[in-house]
Amino acid sequence: MASWRGMRCILNRRSRHWERLIPGSTQSVRIEPSVLRHIRAHRQAGVAAHEAGGQLFGRVTPERVVVTHAVGPRSSDERHRFGFRSNPQTAQAAIERFARRGRLYLGEWHTHAEAVPHFSGVDEQAMRQIYTRSTLNTAALLLIILGLAAPDDDIGVWYLDSAGALREITRAG
Repeated sequence: MASWRGMRCILNRRSRHWERLIPGSTQSVRIEPSVLRHIRAHRQAGVAAHEAGGQLFGRVTPERVVVTHAVGPRSSDERHRFGFRSNPQTAQAAIERFARRGRLYLGEWHTHAEAVPHFSGVDEQAMRQIYTRSTLNTAALLLIILGLAAPDDDIGVWYLDSAGALREITRAG
């Protein structure tokens, strides 16, 4: 089983992206800088700030899962201090729009009001529901959660495995 411990973010001369090997796989996950900027723009920094979130899109090759786009939040989403739920109709419309452009639905992202994010039981259950209710073109779903720590300690990334458990891909830093 491959280990991601000790791996550093890969630097690109123009901008910074994430790329980590999926444990137990030869495939890596790469998150483009524009996706990181989009998600971080919705950091839940204020004491009364509500969670924000949305969907992730990109492409898959035998070597990489590349997250190229993040969308959301939308005004029709349910947003609370400690909860977020995408509007199913607007999320589906985004999935269809990106599919027409040749981009796959890769998963979900949202914020948490904690320094280093951890998924909750509600997060895991929601990902299971999405997985079982969806027709997917990928073998797994990604979950990215943004916390309040300084960049590179603020993002957690998981994937839902075939047994329905969330497995950590990477922790920034």
